[in-house]
Amino acid sequence: MIQQKQLDYVTNFSCSQHIGQPINTILLDQSLLIEKRLLCSYCVENIDQNLKTIEIEKALEITEQKVREKSRNDLDFVQSQIINLHKLQSNACQMRSYINSQLESIIQISSDWIKELKTFNNQYQMQIMIKELDNLLNYQNKETERDSKLTITKLHQIAVLQSYQMSIYLEQFSSFQEYQECQQILEMMTNIDKIRIQHSIQEASKTKIQPFTFEIIAQNSIKQPEYCQAIAINQDNTLVLVGCEKEIRVFELIQNKLVQIDILKGHNDSIFTLDFFKKQKNSFISGSRDDSIMIWLYQNEMKKSWSCSQQLVGHTSSILCLIYNQKEDLIISGSDDKTIKFWSYNQNCENNNKQLWSCSQTIRKHSSYVYALSLNEDQTKLISCGLDKLILVMELLKTQYSYSWIVLQEINVENDGYRLCFIENNIFAFQPRSYSKMDIYEITGNSEGQFLKTKEIDVKGYSQSCDNLFPSKFSIQKCILMIKNGKNVNLIRCGNYCNGNIVSERQFFLEQVIEFDDNCIYGTLSDDGQYLLTWDYFTKEIQIRCFQSKE
Repeated sequence: MIQQKQLDYVTNFSCSQHIGQPINTILLDQSLLIEKRLLCSYCVENIDQNLKTIEIEKALEITEQKVREKSRNDLDFVQSQIINLHKLQSNACQMRSYINSQLESIIQISSDWIKELKTFNNQYQMQIMIKELDNLLNYQNKETERDSKLTITKLHQIAVLQSYQMSIYLEQFSSFQEYQECQQILEMMTNIDKIRIQHSIQEASKTKIQPFTFEIIAQNSIKQPEYCQAIAINQDNTLVLVGCEKEIRVFELIQNKLVQIDILKGHNDSIFTLDFFKKQKNSFISGSRDDSIMIWLYQNEMKKSWSCSQQLVGHTSSILCLIYNQKEDLIISGSDDKTIKFWSYNQNCENNNKQLWSCSQTIRKHSSYVYALSLNEDQTKLISCGLDKLILVMELLKTQYSYSWIVLQEINVENDGYRLCFIENNIFAFQPRSYSKMDIYEITGNSEGQFLKTKEIDVKGYSQSCDNLFPSKFSIQKCILMIKNGKNVNLIRCGNYCNGNIVSERQFFLEQVIEFDDNCIYGTLSDDGQYLLTWDYFTKEIQIRCFQSKE
């Protein structure tokens, strides 16, 4: 029905030809002006009957119908938009709730992390206090540096676990400016090498590593005509082992003098490697040309006697290198038979007659003799080298029920390698046989977890014949790397000082070279870097050299 106000609105117009007469008809001729198309009853009588017209009521009815249809379409469109906006609003509310929950999770992880570090700090401070008290009462303090390393490792383990959980939530906010800063903080806290660098810089600022020399105590040298191809010294520098052919001679080190107290027999051929355990006081391991490894247990303090608890048999040729992990439940051996074997300790066998140690894994990646092995501080990476111009990098793979070692990287080198040694968690030194340089390999930020050669350090011994025994050694306490090459023992100072300034990158300085008259030199450096013990074929003497600071 036509709305009355619309009709009144139109009829209020008067005819332009007949003033005062209401409009009742519309002329349907769009060529005319609008006022000529609005007609009153007088105008209708005088127009051409062939022209099309429409009564005003009918026109309004048609117009109203079209307006109604258009309004309904517009209303439907608007209503659909309102519905969509309600959905958008609802989703936004849900996302806001989700984002809030994610941020709350990040905040909660941060809080838990802080609590864990505070708890760890409190426990650590208590342990330090007790240990310092023990050290004071026993007049010794030999474990401080090791404790510091273990503390950093523990903090690294906490950081890796917590940051992994946090990264899952943070990833959703990668477009935020704050995200990049958060990532940098997490990267810094989980990069153990950066942590150690910061720690070493702090320590270096307290104690500068001074130039040094090792001075021989000539009057205390001992004549030993038999080949002595393996020497070891215990952790507190009181006992020394010397492999004299197939016998192990045990010496006490008293006031820089060696006093023989025992001869141990058990191997059937020359002894090539010896090493004291640290947790099992004065117990040790030995490896021989007879293809076997022997575990020697210390019996008692009064008698100072040893007995072989087990002989490990599995290699088919000489044992050239032996190392063990910090827990002392894993021994790793390298051999002329081209294999690396892992010997695991089984505690369940302690109360029965079964063998305590057994071979748990063998790696056969080398194509020739395996001359050297080294574990990093975290005990997660193992490196090896040999006569095949190859360095293997192995990593410990742990599962819920077991663990195994896998080869992660094979580094092809130009020369055979007799010696290598970890210096830091992701830095090791490699000495190519009879070469003029010692190579430094590192995992850097751009190496994608792979070791790359980053430095070459000048050493003595180029083109001289060299014997493969006499493993390299790094003393953490004195930051001294000992590495033999040809007829020379190279002693390298490692530290975060360069030209008197503290720097973040470890520096290497060839501090002393001890040149012998023959390439058949064998020996070891004590853990604390205080003693260098050697035997050489020319003098046929066991010689003692002591650390002396130059400043």
